[in-house]
Amino acid sequence: MSKSTPESNKDFSIRLYRETFDNHDLDIADELLAPGVVFHNAGGEIRGREGWKAFAGDWLSGFPDLSLTVDFAMADDDRVLLHWRGEGTHTGEFRGTPSTGGRISASGLTLFRLSSGRIEEMWDEVEAFGELQALTVT
Repeated sequence: MSKSTPESNKDFSIRLYRETFDNHDLDIADELLAPGVVFHNAGGEIRGREGWKAFAGDWLSGFPDLSLTVDFAMADDDRVLLHWRGEGTHTGEFRGTPSTGGRISASGLTLFRLSSGRIEEMWDEVEAFGELQALTVT
Protein backbone atom coordinates (compact mmCIF):
# COMPACT_ATOMS: atom_id res chain seq x y z
CA MET A 1 0.00 0.00 0.00
CA SER A 2 1.37 3.41 -0.91
CA LYS A 3 1.97 6.01 1.77
CA SER A 4 -1.06 8.17 2.36
CA THR A 5 -0.93 11.92 1.91
CA PRO A 6 -3.22 14.59 3.36
CA GLU A 7 -4.88 14.86 -0.07
CA SER A 8 -5.47 11.10 -0.37
CA ASN A 9 -6.79 11.03 3.21
CA LYS A 10 -9.23 13.80 2.30
CA ASP A 11 -10.45 11.89 -0.77
CA PHE A 12 -10.78 8.73 1.32
CA SER A 13 -12.93 10.46 3.96
CA ILE A 14 -15.19 12.11 1.39
CA ARG A 15 -15.61 8.74 -0.30
CA LEU A 16 -16.94 7.16 2.90
CA TYR A 17 -19.75 9.73 3.17
CA ARG A 18 -20.59 9.78 -0.55
CA GLU A 19 -20.69 6.00 -0.91
CA THR A 20 -22.60 5.51 2.34
CA PHE A 21 -25.19 8.28 2.18
CA ASP A 22 -25.52 9.07 -1.53
CA ASN A 23 -25.12 5.55 -2.93
CA HIS A 24 -26.52 3.73 0.13
CA ASP A 25 -23.51 1.40 0.13
CA LEU A 26 -23.10 0.27 3.73
CA ASP A 27 -20.54 -2.37 2.76
CA ILE A 28 -18.04 0.36 1.84
CA ALA A 29 -17.31 0.37 5.57
CA ASP A 30 -15.49 -2.95 5.17
CA GLU A 31 -13.06 -1.32 2.77
CA LEU A 32 -12.58 2.12 4.31
CA LEU A 33 -12.97 1.67 8.07
CA ALA A 34 -10.53 -0.03 10.42
CA PRO A 35 -12.11 -3.03 12.17
CA GLY A 36 -12.01 -1.22 15.53
CA VAL A 37 -13.16 2.18 14.25
CA VAL A 38 -14.71 4.48 16.88
CA PHE A 39 -17.34 7.04 15.87
CA HIS A 40 -17.98 9.74 18.49
CA ASN A 41 -21.22 11.70 18.27
CA ALA A 42 -23.78 13.33 20.54
CA GLY A 43 -25.34 9.94 21.22
CA GLY A 44 -22.09 8.50 22.53
CA GLU A 45 -19.63 6.15 20.87
CA ILE A 46 -20.31 3.72 18.08
CA ARG A 47 -17.70 1.00 17.73
CA GLY A 48 -16.67 -1.19 14.83
CA ARG A 49 -17.70 -1.47 11.23
CA GLU A 50 -20.98 -3.15 12.11
CA GLY A 51 -21.79 -0.32 14.52
CA TRP A 52 -21.19 2.22 11.74
CA LYS A 53 -23.36 0.20 9.33
CA ALA A 54 -26.19 0.09 11.90
CA PHE A 55 -25.92 3.85 12.53
CA ALA A 56 -25.89 4.77 8.85
CA GLY A 57 -28.56 2.17 8.03
CA ASP A 58 -30.85 3.70 10.63
CA TRP A 59 -30.61 7.08 8.87
CA LEU A 60 -31.05 5.56 5.41
CA SER A 61 -34.12 3.59 6.54
CA GLY A 62 -35.77 6.65 8.04
CA PHE A 63 -34.74 9.02 5.24
CA PRO A 64 -34.37 6.90 2.08
CA ASP A 65 -33.78 9.94 -0.13
CA LEU A 66 -31.05 11.26 2.17
CA SER A 67 -28.33 13.05 0.25
CA LEU A 68 -25.12 14.56 1.52
CA THR A 69 -23.04 17.40 0.09
CA VAL A 70 -19.49 18.05 1.23
CA ASP A 71 -19.00 21.83 1.27
CA PHE A 72 -15.32 21.77 2.11
CA ALA A 73 -12.58 19.48 3.30
CA MET A 74 -9.28 20.23 5.01
CA ALA A 75 -6.49 17.78 5.71
CA ASP A 76 -3.38 17.87 7.85
CA ASP A 77 -1.24 14.76 8.11
CA ASP A 78 -3.55 11.94 9.33
CA ARG A 79 -6.56 14.20 10.15
CA VAL A 80 -9.33 15.34 7.83
CA LEU A 81 -12.11 17.81 8.60
CA LEU A 82 -15.27 17.82 6.48
CA HIS A 83 -18.11 20.33 6.57
CA TRP A 84 -21.20 18.76 5.06
CA ARG A 85 -24.93 19.32 4.56
CA GLY A 86 -27.59 16.66 4.33
CA GLU A 87 -31.25 16.62 3.37
CA GLY A 88 -33.90 13.96 3.39
CA THR A 89 -37.59 13.15 3.76
CA HIS A 90 -38.81 11.14 6.75
CA THR A 91 -40.65 8.40 4.86
CA GLY A 92 -39.50 5.42 6.91
CA GLU A 93 -39.34 4.53 10.58
CA PHE A 94 -36.51 6.34 12.35
CA ARG A 95 -35.49 5.43 15.88
CA GLY A 96 -38.96 4.15 16.67
CA THR A 97 -40.81 7.10 15.13
CA PRO A 98 -43.06 6.24 12.18
CA SER A 99 -42.84 8.21 8.96
CA THR A 100 -44.02 11.83 9.18
CA GLY A 101 -43.31 12.89 5.60
CA GLY A 102 -41.39 15.88 6.98
CA ARG A 103 -38.16 17.14 5.43
CA ILE A 104 -35.02 17.73 7.42
CA SER A 105 -31.80 19.45 6.59
CA ALA A 106 -28.74 19.28 8.74
CA SER A 107 -25.17 20.43 8.60
CA GLY A 108 -22.16 19.24 10.46
CA LEU A 109 -18.46 18.86 10.90
CA THR A 110 -16.76 15.50 10.99
CA LEU A 111 -13.14 15.05 11.99
CA PHE A 112 -11.50 11.84 10.77
CA ARG A 113 -8.26 10.22 11.94
CA LEU A 114 -6.68 7.78 9.53
CA SER A 115 -3.95 5.22 10.02
CA SER A 116 -2.52 2.50 7.78
CA GLY A 117 -4.93 3.37 4.99
CA ARG A 118 -8.11 3.10 7.05
CA ILE A 119 -10.35 5.44 9.03
CA GLU A 120 -9.64 4.70 12.70
CA GLU A 121 -11.73 7.35 14.43
CA MET A 122 -14.41 9.96 13.66
CA TRP A 123 -15.86 12.83 15.68
CA ASP A 124 -19.19 14.30 14.55
CA GLU A 125 -20.87 17.59 15.45
CA VAL A 126 -24.29 18.00 13.82
CA GLU A 127 -26.84 20.81 13.80
CA ALA A 128 -30.22 19.14 13.28
CA PHE A 129 -31.77 18.93 16.72
CA GLY A 130 -34.52 21.49 16.06
CA GLU A 131 -35.57 19.79 12.87
CA LEU A 132 -35.58 16.36 14.50
CA GLN A 133 -37.71 17.76 17.32
CA ALA A 134 -40.18 19.04 14.73
CA LEU A 135 -40.50 15.46 13.50
CA THR A 136 -40.92 14.38 17.14
CA VAL A 137 -37.77 12.27 16.84
CA THR A 138 -35.50 12.31 19.89
